[in-house]
Amino acid sequence: MSRYSVVCVGLVVMAVVLGGCGGPGFFGSGGESQRSRTPSERHAAEHGATPVAGGEGPKREDTPTATEVAIQPTPTPGPTVGATPTRRHAPDPAAIAGGVIAFTSERDGNAEIYVMRADGSELKRLTDHPAYDAWPAWSPDGTQIAFVSTRTENADLFVMDKDGGNLRQLTHDEADDIWPSWSPDGGQIAFPSRRDGNMEIYVVKPDGTGLRRLTNDPSPEDFPTWSPDGAHIAFSRREGEPGTYVMRADGTGEEKLTDIPAMELSWSPNGSRIAFASDHQGFRGLYVMDADGGSLEALPAGPRANCPDWSPDGRWIAYASWSGGDGEIMVMAAPGSSEADDATRIQLTDNGYEEEFPAWQPTGPATGPTAGGGVISVDAVDRMEPLRTLGGHDDRVMSLEFAQAGHILASVGRDEMIRVWDITSGRQLYAFSTTDVSLNGVAFSPDGSLLASADAIWDVESGEVIHELERGRMVPAVVAFSPDGSLVAVSLATEPIRLWDVTSGRVVRTLERQMESHCFGIAFSPDGTLLAAGRLHGTVTLWDGETGQIAGLLAVGNESGVHDVAFSPDGTLLVSGGTDPEIRFWDVETGQATQSIRLRDGLFSLAFSPDGGTLASAGGSDRAVSLWDAASGTLLRTLPHQDELMAVAFSPDGRLLAAGGYDGLIHVWGIP
Repeated sequence: MSRYSVVCVGLVVMAVVLGGCGGPGFFGSGGESQRSRTPSERHAAEHGATPVAGGEGPKREDTPTATEVAIQPTPTPGPTVGATPTRRHAPDPAAIAGGVIAFTSERDGNAEIYVMRADGSELKRLTDHPAYDAWPAWSPDGTQIAFVSTRTENADLFVMDKDGGNLRQLTHDEADDIWPSWSPDGGQIAFPSRRDGNMEIYVVKPDGTGLRRLTNDPSPEDFPTWSPDGAHIAFSRREGEPGTYVMRADGTGEEKLTDIPAMELSWSPNGSRIAFASDHQGFRGLYVMDADGGSLEALPAGPRANCPDWSPDGRWIAYASWSGGDGEIMVMAAPGSSEADDATRIQLTDNGYEEEFPAWQPTGPATGPTAGGGVISVDAVDRMEPLRTLGGHDDRVMSLEFAQAGHILASVGRDEMIRVWDITSGRQLYAFSTTDVSLNGVAFSPDGSLLASADAIWDVESGEVIHELERGRMVPAVVAFSPDGSLVAVSLATEPIRLWDVTSGRVVRTLERQMESHCFGIAFSPDGTLLAAGRLHGTVTLWDGETGQIAGLLAVGNESGVHDVAFSPDGTLLVSGGTDPEIRFWDVETGQATQSIRLRDGLFSLAFSPDGGTLASAGGSDRAVSLWDAASGTLLRTLPHQDELMAVAFSPDGRLLAAGGYDGLIHVWGIP
């Protein structure tokens, strides 16, 4: 990710380049003070370019004129549940995605690594050394920071814990190693180095072992950054055939994305776009392009900006601005986000010293290894912030489900995309699209090896389609696996529910139809003997799973649509909810309502915790997940979201809860 300075790109002459990355004396001695030189001027000195001296540079007619607003650091106020967001020309810092930003600052006399909250508050210095410490890069689990330091005479890579402790040195070469970029699985760090005579891209493990060179070209390469899925590395080549390139993570399959030699590349969290800095218009500015190099767009960061880095939810971009003569950390809305029409830039630092290389901490530090089935820490629960936010859907999120492993989550959106996520690292593993069925649901098999939607069953490990199911009918469709994993129930709007055999991929049973009414949420009982479905006209239908015959009807008492149903883990209770602002608890044996919870508005989704003690509901105007004590119906707490919610799901161990809705975002919370 982009966490780096414009000032060390290419390193054509080491003494010049390394002398231009910070204040006076950094990597060199004597000569001109670097503090008076702008990023464009320093880059020009390194690469022979002609900067636009001190001016604004040419303005693009399609680039909005932004207003810079200096914000004094203040504590972030807690979210107000149920409040309706209002559009402001100057967004408040509290509107920015939560979390922590690491950056480099000279405010205490020389370059050190600092962290602060994303609203500019809670500043903390992590390093304290006379050497130059810069280029912080977070590990994907948010627990460690890689950075560059000259404390060994030349520039080497170091790693420290997020609180500044447990410092260790990774590289030990006489050549300078810079610009670290952590792989999404946490297993490697990419960096450029001249250790073999030319600037090439290398990778090393976080313990300092496993050094490998990935590129071997006469032209210098720099700014390596990993794609969110870990499959590719983007980088810049500044001579020969200059441009921005992408290669596989093993260094093969090199492809050119654009003729522009981009600097400080930063991949968006969903992998669809790349932000970068460039001088190609005669002044230093920020740009974004599609991951294939298309759809180039100038960002409204103003001239003399560098070091872009996306927030974990993809809604914001942090960067450094030199428009006031010294580097300051800024934040602006990312293109395509709900805040993007606010052209205002938010200034987080303002002290007259050089500050740059912002790096947004990935949300949700993991308690276990990032490459395996770890569980996200619940340290942030008391702050009522999501541990991780996943952004990728272009329309509302309709359904969520965890796999049995606990760290794999599937989501389906109204954009007709199914996405599979590794919650521990936050990276997207797979994305499936369909134009055959309007997807409202997704389900994992009990062992987590298969994933089903109404149109297909996929093998999770390979991503290959095992069986095609319902095709060619664009109607709302929901799906559920039987507890033993042998059947998949598929409901298409008003059509009868069909049960598909997972082994053969054929329909083995069509359930008796009681009325022509839209069917919304469906669920098998834990023992598989019953299938329940909420319907449009205020009823819940129960079928015998063996015969397919109707076993019972539960009447809500009005014509409200029942959007979702859920069985308690012990199978004794069934809950239902929908447009009627009430959650009803039903005794499965008697069919009688045992209690109800009155809501302010209707809901779209219900989920029991694995132990049956907590019920989660989501939907309506509250813009929050409500957690209820399942025995008493007492409200335990609410988990806020930016927009109306459509889906909620517990992880199999009950320690995580995911929710998504109209804004296309998925929040993951820790549950104590």
